[in-house]
Amino acid sequence: SKAFWKVIGISIISGLWMSAFLLPSIVVMIIGLVLLAADQTGAGTGVLISAGILFVVGLVFCQRFWISRMLSFFAAFDENLGVFESMNRSKQLTKNRLMEMWGVSFAAAIVPIISPVLTTFGIGMYYLQLKVYRDHKVELPKTHILSWLPVMLFGFVFIFALLIGLIILAAYSANR
Repeated sequence: SKAFWKVIGISIISGLWMSAFLLPSIVVMIIGLVLLAADQTGAGTGVLISAGILFVVGLVFCQRFWISRMLSFFAAFDENLGVFESMNRSKQLTKNRLMEMWGVSFAAAIVPIISPVLTTFGIGMYYLQLKVYRDHKVELPKTHILSWLPVMLFGFVFIFALLIGLIILAAYSANR
């Protein structure tokens, strides 16, 4: 039962923190909608664009927080730590390794059906590796190039969407 409460505690605290990162964008979006409803189109549009930017920034912070606390469950069970101690241990272990953690979770997640098992296995193995390196104060190996795969894929998708948008804009302009 102690393990159950640790899992619940880590999940609730992580969820609250990640909600706090997105809350400002929601508040700004509501303000923008109120301005649009009051026929303040220019101001409302600007505020809604700001809300979109805040939302993207909030998502980035959510992702960083989630990745830095991804090892919390492993630390709680392996080292018999409490909720906050395991979250701090996870943060300590993943310091300067967030890209690699994201790469491990992303690579496992793109394999259908068995991705939860692969993700858990990959992150668990990475937890053991980081624990040994950090506890023995040994220099960590360089980040593997494949850890940048998610960034490259998102970059390609962004560039592709931008090109499609430009093609649509050019076709629209040519037909006017």
